[in-house]
Amino acid sequence: MLYQHTNSRYHQANLSETSILKNHPAPPILLLGILFGFGLIGSRFSLGQFALIDFVGLRLTLASLGFIALILLSRGKQTWPKGGLLWQRSTILGVFGTAVPMMAFVGSMQFQSSGITSVLITLSPAITVLLAHFMLEDECLTLPKSIGIALAFSGALFLALRGESGLASIEQANPAGYGLVFLGIACASWSNIYIRKKMDSFAVMDVAAIRMISAAFVMLPVMLLTTNTNYHQVNISGWVGLILVAVFGTFFAFLLDFSNIQRFGASTAVMVSYFIPVVGVWGGALLLDEQITSGMLGGMLLILAGLWLVMRRQTTRVHDSNERDIEKGCE
Repeated sequence: MLYQHTNSRYHQANLSETSILKNHPAPPILLLGILFGFGLIGSRFSLGQFALIDFVGLRLTLASLGFIALILLSRGKQTWPKGGLLWQRSTILGVFGTAVPMMAFVGSMQFQSSGITSVLITLSPAITVLLAHFMLEDECLTLPKSIGIALAFSGALFLALRGESGLASIEQANPAGYGLVFLGIACASWSNIYIRKKMDSFAVMDVAAIRMISAAFVMLPVMLLTTNTNYHQVNISGWVGLILVAVFGTFFAFLLDFSNIQRFGASTAVMVSYFIPVVGVWGGALLLDEQITSGMLGGMLLILAGLWLVMRRQTTRVHDSNERDIEKGCE
């Protein structure tokens, strides 16, 4: 009897630990940070061979073909996403939450390194959390979260005020690069709130697929009318880079991003922006010979400190809501 009781308690403890790991936001958010960071590095590499609009158009088209193939293989033609409201909201999300931010973020790397762009993206959580506090009932701006956001924001602001481009060939950053990042952040932050507020009831795969298809549908005509790429001069590394970014940095990344927002909330899911600089800065230095300065390292330390404060609070909320299911709205 004592053995059975001990074994039962051990089994329950294992189930509890498994449940916590399954519902913990850190693993999927870390993975998404790696995918998005890789996407930035690959995008800057590909801009050396593709024009901006052509690269973004091809990237979105390849990713949308992946979603179409996945739906057809897993469901068949009879279960294609349907519903006017689903298509309407997903299309809005595709244009303003996917195509515009992608153009802005990739376009910024014409003026600066992927590391600098990835660091500036850390402004996104601060904007999203503030918007979520006022627009979503269950997203609360607590004191620990505020301190964490302010700390991380100070790191990003410190780097931005230094005016660094992250490139040895450019001494002073072009303001256009920073402006494009801020435009992308504004659209991405809005899209995170829009997903949580308007799209919780829709299937992840349906929204992600329509979002990508509509973004590609908008970009293709623009690409065809304004193409500036000499495709005869694009070598094998350029095509491989494009395909890898489309598959891993777009197809898998956007599917995982939408899933994280639905599972953990807008404020937690957007914390992926704190992992992106680590991947972007170090990956850009190793693969693209970008610069890493002492100021960039100091800024990243501030960002990671803020991430720890915010994620500690957010993780507690997720665990408490899973175990007690009583946290409703802001207290």
